[in-house]
Amino acid sequence: MIAVLLLFALSSSFYFWQKAKTSQNTSEKAAAEVSDLVTKVGKLYELPTNESPTIATVSDKNKLLDQPFFARAQNGDKVLIYTNNKKAILYRPSINKIIEVAPINLSENLQNSPVTPQASPSAQQTGNIVIYNGTKTAGLARREGDLLKSKYSNIEIVSTANAVGDYSQTLVIDLTGQNATFAKTLAQELSGKVGSLPSGETKPAGADILIILGE
Repeated sequence: MIAVLLLFALSSSFYFWQKAKTSQNTSEKAAAEVSDLVTKVGKLYELPTNESPTIATVSDKNKLLDQPFFARAQNGDKVLIYTNNKKAILYRPSINKIIEVAPINLSENLQNSPVTPQASPSAQQTGNIVIYNGTKTAGLARREGDLLKSKYSNIEIVSTANAVGDYSQTLVIDLTGQNATFAKTLAQELSGKVGSLPSGETKPAGADILIILGE
């Protein structure tokens, strides 16, 4: 089994995306990169849905050759570390392929580790969501709401209703302007796009994000 301590201690071989941020824009960009990576890997492998991973990048594969998990690693490979689920995934963006998956051992004390993983973007995956059904499919808004709730435990589906208009594509609207990253994640999840509140549609009270489902 791979000791997490070894992963975190290799400061010369890894750098963590989630470093201390100097601005909100930098933080949002890093979160968006993590979200994009999770989306890509999630299409190849069933990822845990109850936590967001810590991301590391292989920068010197020669220093990792003694660890079986990294036997086929190349510089630029990404490591998704799911602490609660005790799992590590080695992914190669250049060919969109998972190279290795292995359990991780959390028994070691990480308190004195020279590199500490920072907060994951899961904190941004929260908020009150309203879903409008912009299709002719009855009950679609409620079904999609249940699916989203099962995947993102920190969100609240405030209400569902029918949209005024008919929509050919799902639209995700960040009503408060504070959830740009999560709105993009939801749009990818629903094969839709991020946009503004359409003319004629009512802005729901008490909602952070409005989803209008399309065909």
